[in-house]
Amino acid sequence: MSQAAVISRSLNGLLSHKLSRRWYVGYAAALAAVSIVSLLIGLVLGQVNLANSSMLYLLAVMASAVAFGRGPAVFASVAAFLVFDWFFVEPLHQFTVADPEEWVSLVFFVLTATVTGQLAAGQRQRALEARQREREAVVLYEVVRLMSEAEFETALAAVADRLRRELQVAAVAVELARPKGAPLRVVSGDPASVRLLNASTGSAAHVLQSGPVPLRGGHGASGRWVRIVSPTRQKHSLGSDLPENVHLVPIRVSDRRLGAVLLLQPSEDFETADDRLVSAAATQIGLAAERDRLNKEATEAEILRRTDQLRAALLNAVSHDLRTPLATIIASAGSLRQQDVAWTADERQAFAQAIEEQAERLNRLVSNLLDLSRIEGGILRPQKNWHDLGLLIDDVVRRLGSVTRPHRITVSVPDELPPVLLDPVEIDEVLSNLVENAAK
Repeated sequence: MSQAAVISRSLNGLLSHKLSRRWYVGYAAALAAVSIVSLLIGLVLGQVNLANSSMLYLLAVMASAVAFGRGPAVFASVAAFLVFDWFFVEPLHQFTVADPEEWVSLVFFVLTATVTGQLAAGQRQRALEARQREREAVVLYEVVRLMSEAEFETALAAVADRLRRELQVAAVAVELARPKGAPLRVVSGDPASVRLLNASTGSAAHVLQSGPVPLRGGHGASGRWVRIVSPTRQKHSLGSDLPENVHLVPIRVSDRRLGAVLLLQPSEDFETADDRLVSAAATQIGLAAERDRLNKEATEAEILRRTDQLRAALLNAVSHDLRTPLATIIASAGSLRQQDVAWTADERQAFAQAIEEQAERLNRLVSNLLDLSRIEGGILRPQKNWHDLGLLIDDVVRRLGSVTRPHRITVSVPDELPPVLLDPVEIDEVLSNLVENAAK
């Protein structure tokens, strides 16, 4: 038998044991409490004439109500009535009463015991609900606090681990769809349970449906688990009854499903408070995911806005830089074509040199614009290698001699400077732009 099947069957065994124990423990404890009080009355107080000794059974009834609720409390009341009538009311060992007044006492006793048990059980229920509300508030506060962390995926993993520990399940997975790319999935649990949950993607057998919308002034009811039976579902390779242990809680925001919370735990072991807690946690996860998406979209929009501003400023600056060499080239070429002017050889050489220099400058500007578009597209990547930085600077200064001729340039490179890891083409462009801008 595989390890997955062993774990799955162990979970089912634990579930059956818990359900059967929940059914009889309270009633067995109530019967034991009534028996103890009866022994106390018979062995200890039987030697003393104590009126209304039946009231001692109220202790057993209240203890059963406080510890186990209404059902065991009512059972304790009825059991105390029968035991007291059988053992301590004349005639003994019969359910008949010799003195009619005893009937009145017994009836008032059982009524008093029942009412007392109901009141004590009500107080117990209210205290339990208060603890559940406090637990929900604390867990939801921690979920909200964790989801406010900067790294969304890390916060999601912390929330999954917190839910697993709070709900006491074997493993918890959170799946979220992404507009771009693969869905985000984080899993928390021991390695064996994580493998089971990872292998059960899309094969959950129970889905937590949303409860009815609360009316004005009312409270929202928790959802209910709905069993999903697929006619095409196959036996899972890791365990024949694995899908029965996987339960899904949808994550929705504004009627849009963003993902799901997967639980490796039988739904019958969950209480209503657990259903309400995991549903509220799923809602908070959905809100955090939506907030993260909106933040990313806002960031991308801001980046695009600033990129457009920068592009507009760059085009304004480049348009001026483009017009200057074009005007020089057009003017020099037009002068050379004039037939009515006898240009000397030196003048023609100067015009040709101006055309060449401005054409090279124009070529650099166009290359920079093309490189900018390739950088934005992610195509241009540095090709790094070891180079002598001093030689690279000398090449730049020599090539830009015509631009820097009116200025004095001092180059200071330490002789002991080792080769530097860089892309010579891109660093050449950087240095050329810096020197040319400084000259301007």
